[in-house]
Amino acid sequence: MTMRAFQDLVDRCGDNPANWPGDERTAAEALLAQSVKARQILADAQRLGDGFAATNTDVKAPSGLADRIFSAALGSDDDADSDLDDKSSAKSRG
Repeated sequence: MTMRAFQDLVDRCGDNPANWPGDERTAAEALLAQSVKARQILADAQRLGDGFAATNTDVKAPSGLADRIFSAALGSDDDADSDLDDKSSAKSRG
């Protein structure tokens, strides 16, 4: 396994080898046994995970945030369209 593949595995599946797909886990564990850099990548991911776990999980998104995101993504946000129209008008006048 290359270091890039190992980093991708940790990014996709997390820092717990039990969550890694079996064929990749075998290769990753072999890399961990011989590579200081791979062990550092895993340790960094574990520290990051620990940091996330220690944060306040009671934080909630503002009301209606998901609706605004979907509206913007689907192009149905009239405010975003009017902002673009205003900028286009200003350029044509300028």
